[in-house]
Amino acid sequence: MNRIEILLKQYGPMLSGDLAKKYEKKYNASNEAARKAISRARSPIQKIKYFPFEKNQIFCYLEEQYNTSSYKKMLYSSLKKHSSTIAPLLIALENNYGIISKNSFAIYSNSPIKKTKGHRLFSRNIADLLTAEIIYEYDTEYYILNGSYSGSTFDLTHYNSHNRICKIIVSDFISWAAKLNLIAYNSATIFPNIAEFSHFQWNATCPSYVQPIYNQLEQKPGFLIADVIYKDTISVSDITYFIGKINIIRHFKNAPNFFPVLLVNNVEPDALRLLKEQKIFVGILSNIYDNNYTSLLSDIYNVFQNATAILLKDASKIDLLLENIAKNEGRFNNAMGDLFEYMVGSFYNKLGVSYIEMNKLIPNDRGTQNEIDVLVCKDNKVIIIECKATKSSLSFKYVQKWLSEIVPTFRKWLQNTYPQRTYEFQIWSLGGFDGQSATLLEKHKETTTKYTLSYYSKSDILNIAKKYGDHNFINQVKKHFS
Repeated sequence: MNRIEILLKQYGPMLSGDLAKKYEKKYNASNEAARKAISRARSPIQKIKYFPFEKNQIFCYLEEQYNTSSYKKMLYSSLKKHSSTIAPLLIALENNYGIISKNSFAIYSNSPIKKTKGHRLFSRNIADLLTAEIIYEYDTEYYILNGSYSGSTFDLTHYNSHNRICKIIVSDFISWAAKLNLIAYNSATIFPNIAEFSHFQWNATCPSYVQPIYNQLEQKPGFLIADVIYKDTISVSDITYFIGKINIIRHFKNAPNFFPVLLVNNVEPDALRLLKEQKIFVGILSNIYDNNYTSLLSDIYNVFQNATAILLKDASKIDLLLENIAKNEGRFNNAMGDLFEYMVGSFYNKLGVSYIEMNKLIPNDRGTQNEIDVLVCKDNKVIIIECKATKSSLSFKYVQKWLSEIVPTFRKWLQNTYPQRTYEFQIWSLGGFDGQSATLLEKHKETTTKYTLSYYSKSDILNIAKKYGDHNFINQVKKHFS
């Protein structure tokens, strides 16, 4: 057993820098001798060289230690503490309940999404994390943090709630900035669209013609770039990715002028001081708007996370929330699309049901989950409602996938969970249905005998609400979805 093997067996997996220090101390050797010993070490000593650790370190372990709890704990800890490009990704996953959409992950990285001299690509970081099995793909839409490394499990419901809140915040900020003439009206790119500026991804980007952002000499617009971190209080570790992106761009030659904004709920003093030192605009929500905005935002978040409990205990809270949103003219407009399904849930709850549940996650044959927007048990029937608040009509492709993949998954689950019941599947679409999708739905409605199928456009929805006398629902639809 050689000296390196002895140290790894005694102390467990570790970075080469720590291993060298232990080697120097135990064997009274120079640093150069320690580094050479590590470099020459062969099986059963293994090394991870592809991760970008500071000072060109590598991660060392014994073959017998691979995939043990000590191996995973130390590798994860080492990446968070000593890898400036990987750590922000792990922190982002932790802040997003262990799961994040593939389209948004690059926002929280200080690595570019396009080739940039001297900088590691974001895609390479993802490939390395997948290789090490620290993250893995969840369906085609998400990456998930491996719980055996992080010590926690992912929560898709909480992530969806968090993601919705972030979209509301950035959309409201862009509207606010446009009203102040800070940015060009109706020109912003906002997530879930890919908002790119200088090879990096952001929550939102928008051209600005206000000096000094506007380049008067070249007559070119500058850009407002914004990210949002929504948690009770953000710390220094939460913001390092943002500062990293900004500092890299500041060294680009011929880059457009830009105005960086980080939107936060609250921020620790050390983090605030660091952001100010970096000349970054810190958009604390209660300062941009007022305490009423942050309070209402918190109420919306609570509904997203706890809608079922709220409907079962005190459904009037949802109606009250919608009334308060209506009083905030010009704010929370983006929230209404996400709240439509809760309006539908509240509508059914008023009709009288034996049970109602929102955002129920159902396992599918691919090993992932599909979400039921609204599940209602009424009399001897179980009704599953798909709610769409888009302005555009539902396409043939969307409806075909819903009928061929989603409905069979839900029906299989219903047969096991609610046997001897009748089933109904509904789509409530405020944007209606295009010609092909309507034809497909009608044909399916006429031919299926396994369940009842119903589909409703905006006019149909209003007629249903009128039939049952829910004038509050009618007013909300007319006000927010005109």
